Amino acid sequence: MHFYSGGTHYIRRNSTFLWNGTNNGIAGQFYNWCPVGTTIEVIDWFFPNVIGMTATKTGEYFEVTSNPNNGTESFLIKNPNHSSPTVTNRLNMLGAGNANGQYYPAKWKVVVPVVPGNDGQSSIDVGDLFLIPNGYDEALPPPPEPEIDWDSFHPLDFNQDGTVNILDANIAGQQYGQVVGMMVVRHLGEGNAFDINGDGIVDVNDINSAVQAGAPQHIIQHMTNLALNPPAPTQEYNSEPPVAEDGSAYHPLDGNQDGIVDVLDLVYWAGQPDLSQIAKAIICNMVQRYIDGICPYDVTQDGQVSILDITHCSQNGIPEKILQDIVVNVGSEVPMPQIPEP
Repeated sequence: MHFYSGGTHYIRRNSTFLWNGTNNGIAGQFYNWCPVGTTIEVIDWFFPNVIGMTATKTGEYFEVTSNPNNGTESFLIKNPNHSSPTVTNRLNMLGAGNANGQYYPAKWKVVVPVVPGNDGQSSIDVGDLFLIPNGYDEALPPPPEPEIDWDSFHPLDFNQDGTVNILDANIAGQQYGQVVGMMVVRHLGEGNAFDINGDGIVDVNDINSAVQAGAPQHIIQHMTNLALNPPAPTQEYNSEPPVAEDGSAYHPLDGNQDGIVDVLDLVYWAGQPDLSQIAKAIICNMVQRYIDGICPYDVTQDGQVSILDITHCSQNGIPEKILQDIVVNVGSEVPMPQIPEP
């Protein structure tokens, strides 16, 4: 017998059985596999006041969440909140093996929510752990969801109603978890929805985080497209030096402050003892590009000044006044370096 995410299953046993997630074998695996929100309802048994009682997986354990007829809860959950992990919150499936043989087997209805099991799989094979009661059919895998033309909808419009709103945040969180739900929240806050790590760009690190979080394939594809096709440049490079707080207008790359960025500044920056060799190389390359009449701040050489250049320079100890000028020029288009033919 298989249990499926999104499936409704009817089961019984020929004998009494008590178990929780600590049991060896498939019984313990099944208990642990059931995702939060799985419900088990008694639909038939010897004592009428037990019928309708329901247990729900609320975390690590099942616990009784509905008892409409005030039945004895131990007929479904044994030893709730017991101090011993091997005993606490055991499912209690009663059968004809009870004392005096007076109880015919209980029948349960098991409803698994439309989320993967706790092992990441959408189904589990429990073998002959349970039987199917007479009059019921074995559950079948849920039919595949109809394919959605995501070219016609925003990738975060999960209910396809033409707008991204709090309803989509709820759906995303329930079906795919917090990481995807927060994408919608960032979108509603006019932030970069797919920038999971908050570094200002969508790149392979964000894609990996989305994959690990179980984001749907259309989101992964959209993020991949963003990473491979960065936004178009939004401004031209402004070579005029910004006015500093003290009123001076030396260009940030004019290290010797003689009013011009030239080869003497290459000498100046190369001789700064407080800079690492990497920082010196970055700044000297900036100076050379400025001398050549090219925007100096496309450190990554991807064709425009972006947050990625700021991040790289900041991590390598580039002086603050240079970082500030990079920020001013974010979005500037930069000609790609020409590679000479062999």
